[in-house]
Order: sequence, then C-alpha cells, then structure tokens
Amino acid sequence: MRIFADVVPKGEARRVKSDLRKIMEPAGVVRELDIALELAEKSGIEAGSPLLDILRAQRAEGERRLLEGIRAAWRGNASMHWRERLQLKP
Repeated sequence: MRIFADVVPKGEARRVKSDLRKIMEPAGVVRELDIALELAEKSGIEAGSPLLDILRAQRAEGERRLLEGIRAAWRGNASMHWRERLQLKP
C-alpha cells in the first residue's frame, strides 16, 4: 500500500489495510508461536512440558482465528472488493 500511495485513494487504502489486518495479525501470532515452539524444542524442553502444552494450545487458537479471518475474506470476496476499491484491474 505504501508503494502505491500516490495513486491509491487514501480512504480506500485505509479500508483495505483494515481488512488485511484481520488476517495479518493472527498470521503474525501463529508465526511467533511457531518460532517459540521451535526454540523451546531446540533448547531441550521435554515434550510433556506444561510450557509446550500452553504454546501449542495458543497456536491452535491462533490458527483457528487466522482461518476464520481467511474464510471471512473469502466469503466476502475480499480480493474483488479490494481491486474495485483501489481501482485496480484483475
């Protein structure tokens, strides 16, 4: 959005960014938890550790929220609406 700031109407860009945030924020949470799990396992924390259980539960919830956001965008045909709002051709 920053790259096209000169040609995209500001109000429309804000709306698209708001829509994208619903997907990008949970995607970031899932990625951070993936990294935390990887680091915990590499550091030798045992498989039955409560810490790993908590991280896995948080990741599962994050994944659920991410998929929910993706499905909502898909159902709402977000990419078509974004192209229309931004006056881009498919």
